[in-house]
Amino acid sequence: MKLLKRFGTFAVYASVLLGASWVQAQSLGSLTVNGQAAPSQVFKKVKVAQCVQGQSGSCGKPVFFDLNVRQELPAGTYLVGFENTLYPGLVTVQAGRNTVLSLERLDVPAIAGDRVVVYRNLYSKIEQDKFLESFFYYKKSFFRLEKGNFGDLYLTGVWEKDVIQRLSYEGCPARLSEQDKKVLPNADADRIIGVDNLCNVLRGATTPRDLAGLFDFTNDKNGRIFQNWVSAPGIKMTITHDRYLVATPTRPGSYVMVFPGSYTVQALGKDAKAGVSVQVGM
Repeated sequence: MKLLKRFGTFAVYASVLLGASWVQAQSLGSLTVNGQAAPSQVFKKVKVAQCVQGQSGSCGKPVFFDLNVRQELPAGTYLVGFENTLYPGLVTVQAGRNTVLSLERLDVPAIAGDRVVVYRNLYSKIEQDKFLESFFYYKKSFFRLEKGNFGDLYLTGVWEKDVIQRLSYEGCPARLSEQDKKVLPNADADRIIGVDNLCNVLRGATTPRDLAGLFDFTNDKNGRIFQNWVSAPGIKMTITHDRYLVATPTRPGSYVMVFPGSYTVQALGKDAKAGVSVQVGM
C-alpha cells in the first residue's frame, strides 16, 4: 500500500512537471535570420531584444545568435539587428512557429577610391524611423559602438570602450511645475526651462516619432547627426554622432549584408566625393 501511495505521488508530480513543460513549450517560438556575412563584417552575430509594443524603455536583456540557425525565443515582439543594421519595425515571434528573416546583399558600387565605407543613410525616413524606434524601446543605441581609427562608429567587443550607449537621459531633473518656473532666477530661467522642455520630449513620448525633437538629422551632409542631450540636471549640450558603419572599410565592387533600408557608400580620403545612396530590399 505504501509503495502504491508513493508511486501515485510520483505520478502526480511527474504529471505536473510534464504539464508545466508543455505550457512553456507552447509559449516559445523561434527566429532564424538567413544570410552570409561579408568578410568586412567582423561581428557576424544577430542581436535581438524582446520589447513591449508601444511601451518606451521596455526591452529586456538582449540575445545574440548566429546567422542561419533557429533560435528559440519566448513569443513576443523584438528589435532585431545585425552589424549596425536594423530590421524595419518590431518583429513578431509566435508560439510554436519559426519566423524567418533574410539579410539583403548590398553590392558596393565601383566608385573612385581604393577604400570605401558603407553607412546608414539617416537622412532617409526609413533609417530615421528605425533609429527612433530603437531609441524609444531600448533607451540608447541598440549596438555597442566605438569611434574607430577610421573615424566612424562600428561594433566593439565586450571589453572595448563604448562611446555612444552612455547617451541616455538619466541627467533629466524632475519635471518643473508652472509655479517652479515662476520663481526661477532670471539669470537661470531660460537655461533651466530649455532643459525641462527637452526632457519633456522624452517623458511625453508615446511613439518613436515623438522623439524626433531630440535629434537633428539634417544639419550635416556627410552622414553625421546631432543629438540634443542632457548631461546633468540643468545642463544640455549637442552631441555629434559619427557615421553608423555597417562594416569595416572595404573595396569598391565588394558587398555587405544588411537588413532592408537605405545606405550610403562613400570613398575614404580628403578628396572623396559625396556618397552614393543605395536602397536595399525596398
